[in-house]
Amino acid sequence: MCIQRGFKPSSSRRTASGAPGAAGQDGGPASTEDSTVNNRFRAWSYDAGREVYAEFTSAATSSMDLERNRNITPVVDLPANSSSIFDIDLFNVEADSNMLFDWPDELTPLESIGNHPLNRLSPKSSTHNGAEQEISTTELSILHKHYFESTYYSFPFLNQDRFVAESRGDDSGTKALIYAVAVAGCAHSSAQQNKQSACYILARSYAEKCEVNDHMKNLNFLQALLFIGRFEAMDGKLERSWMTLGRATMVSKLMGLPQMDRPDNSNAGSQDGYGSILPETDQVLLEELRRSFWALYILLSYVKTRTGWRCVLGDIEDFQINLPSPGLLRSDLVPLQMPFLADISKGPAPEISSYAGCVLMVDLALRCFDHGQSTATAGFWDGYCILIKRTDDLFDILKQHLNAASIRSDPVAFSLYLNLRATEIFSHESAIARSIAQGLSPLMTSESQRRATSAAFQICTAVRLNLPPPGKVESDVMRLQAIFIAWPLTMALKAFHRELIHDEGVDSANGVVASSRLLFAALGHIEESGGHWHRSVEHVEGKLQEWEEKNGFKSLA
Repeated sequence: MCIQRGFKPSSSRRTASGAPGAAGQDGGPASTEDSTVNNRFRAWSYDAGREVYAEFTSAATSSMDLERNRNITPVVDLPANSSSIFDIDLFNVEADSNMLFDWPDELTPLESIGNHPLNRLSPKSSTHNGAEQEISTTELSILHKHYFESTYYSFPFLNQDRFVAESRGDDSGTKALIYAVAVAGCAHSSAQQNKQSACYILARSYAEKCEVNDHMKNLNFLQALLFIGRFEAMDGKLERSWMTLGRATMVSKLMGLPQMDRPDNSNAGSQDGYGSILPETDQVLLEELRRSFWALYILLSYVKTRTGWRCVLGDIEDFQINLPSPGLLRSDLVPLQMPFLADISKGPAPEISSYAGCVLMVDLALRCFDHGQSTATAGFWDGYCILIKRTDDLFDILKQHLNAASIRSDPVAFSLYLNLRATEIFSHESAIARSIAQGLSPLMTSESQRRATSAAFQICTAVRLNLPPPGKVESDVMRLQAIFIAWPLTMALKAFHRELIHDEGVDSANGVVASSRLLFAALGHIEESGGHWHRSVEHVEGKLQEWEEKNGFKSLA
């Protein structure tokens, strides 16, 4: 069961039964045992001087099957046939892979559909007029409708039924949430874009009143802060977002959320002060509280990856709050009993939603960041093996969300897949850097590089599955998840950059260059030029231009 059950993929994407050569279908990969990752991909070509990409070859679509069928014993004592690079295939037998790998006839290059600014990461903060502008009830209803019909499924922590029932209230927390949801609703409505600034100012104003009036132990207030903090992060206001999410952190602690599922049920007597107010029988409301807490955890982790600032939510090992349950968050939901995050690998795995999967992925990513950035020499390789094993375990636990059908229909599964692959790349890049620093065998470096490159190609494949139709803003999954997929795009580009540095000839670099172009186009689609993520891969763009000048466009024909 998937939380995002109501989200539908764009109907304009063309499918065909029995795409020849696709993995999991008849006629498997034709590549040989010693072929490299780069040789498995055929180049895309230019059309009238613009990047219009042709379809992958059979070897491209089945590259993950090829890797999975190899019996490779990695370096650093990694177990054979256990790498997640080999085990998970977007186009395996279980996946709905009856699709052609070409652009639908009505699609144009990504550059031509990225002109409108909706839901796009901004390199600089927008200016907001300090004067409050009232928004009519009708306008608010339209914006709320936009949110729940599209944006909601990319970050599902708000119960629509409860929101509608309580939106008639007049308290500051409810008002803050009403306008904060409207801010999110503006993201996918070009006609309402001019209302976003006014809704943002009103949401912040009512949030301030909650603090002034001492109405802070309030779920609506907490959720309003989450919406505001997310918008500020996307709008380039990282410092303000960090402060907003810091306030949300204090609210969550006042409400006792980090320990709300403590087994001894002693939360009522805790010093956090909220305990006895926690509902004891309303399981749907308890589930909404959990999802809101984990939404805060995910957002704080995103800002941390951008700034390096320490997460103020506390040590995750101390959390005593269940993971989100599968199911659409509505009044008729019957939540499953879920384990703590620390207990997820103990015993039989429960049914895990893609939203809970994102929590697991973020925990893994933060552990990989801490490990990779540590200057300690002792224990690095043991830690590396542990993290690779943990990555493999997550791919196995979350496999029902990591296939072509899921990432095309579920925005959360899409970002989950990309971030898991990016975390793989980060771990292998850390291993490469440490190998070079310690003067270890080139075999160590080449194996890590091969795995990082394979993960980068898989990111590229997933991106191609969600290329948006021009003008179909409501079905643009990439922009729905812009805040969460920019990092994976840049990590894949950095992995390709390493391949270009070790260029072994035009033929071997063709797939890397073509895939890099697609990823740059995707990055330009979700972030304005000059933004943080564009700046982080300027060296990759420079190397790509250097390669093109050296080899010419004809090399990709």
